[in-house]
Amino acid sequence: GDLVVVTGPLGAAGAAFRAGRLRPVPDRVADGRRLAAVATAMLDLSDGLAPDAGHIAQRSGVRLTIELERVPLAEGAELDDGTLGAVVLERAGPLDLATLGARLLLEGPRVVDHRHVTALEGLDALRVRSADARPVPIEIDGDFLGTAEEAVYGLAPGALAVVA
Repeated sequence: GDLVVVTGPLGAAGAAFRAGRLRPVPDRVADGRRLAAVATAMLDLSDGLAPDAGHIAQRSGVRLTIELERVPLAEGAELDDGTLGAVVLERAGPLDLATLGARLLLEGPRVVDHRHVTALEGLDALRVRSADARPVPIEIDGDFLGTAEEAVYGLAPGALAVVA
């Protein structure tokens, strides 16, 4: 199979943001030009490793497995805790959706505190189906990929597997 290659350590922007000291974005254009001669797919990782790996997997019709211990991290950057988290929106009307939209835009009230939202954390697997048998919309980072009767999410210890 192909290799997944990054041109530098990941997580620098997030670490700098958390520390209150944003740095200039590194110029990786020359690296991209060199890789373009041999790469079968290329993408900047501005949305993060998992969402952008999902974009590549979906558009290439492949499964990606990323060995997290081999991912170079910037100073102060961390991997997540190795569990899944999810937010479930239960039946909500137009007024509920308006208040959810406001929560997304305002700094005060949290979305997960809304009465129609249930937050799930610390999961090792998740199976999602619609309560009324409608197809489940599948999105990665806001990009609609299609629908499925059910979506199944799981963890591979020490790896990030992205299946489209």
